[in-house]
Amino acid sequence: MARTTAREAAFSALDTYFRVGVFIEESLDRNIFLRVHKSDIININYLKSFHNTGEFLAEMIDGSMVKVSRRCRKQLEDKLKQVGNRS
Repeated sequence: MARTTAREAAFSALDTYFRVGVFIEESLDRNIFLRVHKSDIININYLKSFHNTGEFLAEMIDGSMVKVSRRCRKQLEDKLKQVGNRS
């Protein structure tokens, strides 16, 4: 039986994590949930406002701030226009 190196184990765990994350994201309603960063998906029904203060931030109704990547910013702006929220 071949031994697994620490590096192989780490990549295997990362691959599993990635597949689970993709599965979860694909199971969410795309009309409500939006990926705004590689580590964050938000429910736009709980979005209070969107700020550009040198970095793009989504302010949630509970007061928390979620970083929005440059790559996801356009998608968020388009979604806000689509649902009629303010940005």
